[in-house]
Amino acid sequence: MIMPLFETPILLRYEIPKRRFSYFIEFGLAPSLSMTTSANYSPKIDANKWDEADFLNNPKMQWASFSTIGVNYILNENFQTFLQPSFRYHLTTLNDTRIKENLYSLSLDFGMRYEI
Repeated sequence: MIMPLFETPILLRYEIPKRRFSYFIEFGLAPSLSMTTSANYSPKIDANKWDEADFLNNPKMQWASFSTIGVNYILNENFQTFLQPSFRYHLTTLNDTRIKENLYSLSLDFGMRYEI
């Protein structure tokens, strides 16, 4: 299923200790705006196949909670690299049909941050 979202996380972060190599914990809410109101979903078992019309009632605004534990490595005064596994659970149900589903995801994020 492809469901493009525009998301802006609101989070709290606690970093332990602030050295070259440090750990951090983040948690918060992520409001997201659906960029489309329909999606295609085709499971492998035909008995559970849903019609595309089932997704036409998707809420435009969705809320998700998330949490992550990660590590930072400070390269210099402004740049740092990070690695963080994260868990996200959507508080808004997927659609407005008789089958209620809440999405969740696990991810492994890595990259660079620039501190202003």
